[in-house]
Amino acid sequence: MNFLFYDLGVLEKGRSVEITLGYAANVKLMTAANFNKYKVGFLHRFFGGFKTTSPYYVDIPANDHWVVVIDLGGYSGVVKASVKILGNKKLETSVTNNIEHEEMATNTETNPHETDTIVLCEGSKSMRNGDFDARCYATIFKAKYPNVEFYSLGSCNDVEKDSIAQAIHHFLPKTQIIRLVDRDDRSDVEIIDCQQNGIKVLNFRNLESYLLDDEILIKLCSLHDKTKCDDIIKLKKISISASVEKRQNPPNDLKSAAGDIYNGIKKILSLKNCGNNTYTFLRDTMAPLITSETAVYTMLEKIIFDMI
Repeated sequence: MNFLFYDLGVLEKGRSVEITLGYAANVKLMTAANFNKYKVGFLHRFFGGFKTTSPYYVDIPANDHWVVVIDLGGYSGVVKASVKILGNKKLETSVTNNIEHEEMATNTETNPHETDTIVLCEGSKSMRNGDFDARCYATIFKAKYPNVEFYSLGSCNDVEKDSIAQAIHHFLPKTQIIRLVDRDDRSDVEIIDCQQNGIKVLNFRNLESYLLDDEILIKLCSLHDKTKCDDIIKLKKISISASVEKRQNPPNDLKSAAGDIYNGIKKILSLKNCGNNTYTFLRDTMAPLITSETAVYTMLEKIIFDMI
């Protein structure tokens, strides 16, 4: 990933920056900490976006160390730019650079709040619904842990690699790195090995086991039709049995049974706009129900954040 960047140094809130472009490009004002994330392809927060007119003016939103980044969003091309801190000398007259490499993950949120902790979990953004785990965890914990960012790194093998965590720590030395994997079929000995290597392991087979826990299903029913609680729990048992008998899946594999549970819940509770498929249903309807007063929340919190 190639890009232009201008280190503005530490600026006070309210200062204004002028960016002049030769051609349309992405203009991103970000803190130095977010710039470190940008360089390694992590989600990062910035002000700005794709700009077709020039010059573009942006005000510094807080006292901090700021950087202006200019890129073409992964497309090939040539970009010229100059940056001024208004009232100060020009930082650069002009810079030209060929941009040929694909830009990695970005986040257009406009809150420059810094991240204290990054949790690396399973899933790949290159796959459909690949960031499912990260988005579910973020939904569950964002209220209590606003400075924690969950990132779907890849397979469990990718998460377990020390080299990846070490590389991230090199660029983000002040950020705590937590690695989290599903239990899957791991033996107790394998779990101990993971823990000794600093890797957190879910108590249940996968995240779906928590999202479809009886407690959370009953909470869903209480919001729509309390009289259907027994029907929903029965549906879950039938779906698991079908997954075991017809597809030879393990009885604790809620991920394999989740599709039948999703379809059944929609019919029993007559749900509308709850998610167009199993993944979005679990992410957008079930994950928000795992709140701090639930036992499921406490279980996950204890595993990830070592809460007693």
